[in-house]
Amino acid sequence: MSELAPFVRVYYYVKELGTTEDKIESFISNMANSPEPDKLIDVANQIAQLSRSESIPLEDQETHVKQKEEEMQMLEEMKQRCAISDSTNVEIQTINDYKQLIAELSNYQLSFRDSKKTVTVLNNIKYYRYDQENSRRSL
Repeated sequence: MSELAPFVRVYYYVKELGTTEDKIESFISNMANSPEPDKLIDVANQIAQLSRSESIPLEDQETHVKQKEEEMQMLEEMKQRCAISDSTNVEIQTINDYKQLIAELSNYQLSFRDSKKTVTVLNNIKYYRYDQENSRRSL
């Protein structure tokens, strides 16, 4: 008799569902003949749980899933835009640094075209360990 218990439980589940045994049998047959029946069962369980936990009627599930997909797509687009914005901010900072350098050079009547010469002079000063503080004291 204990061997019949699972079948009796299934019978009562079918009865509670308010559907026919033929529909349940067709459903089970379709799942059994699908390429991945375990995945199909898992998806059906997830849909049922989502319907219960989110109080989303089954007829609204497709719309809900599409809405979530659109939200995910929008989030991905926002991530891409943020990455572009961050990159643009770095470029703007580089441009501002360049402008500041040009302004500083012009304070000493130098141009960016003279930068190689200026760097060479500064490197030579550094090489010979020029100390600005000590040179002022000797004046």
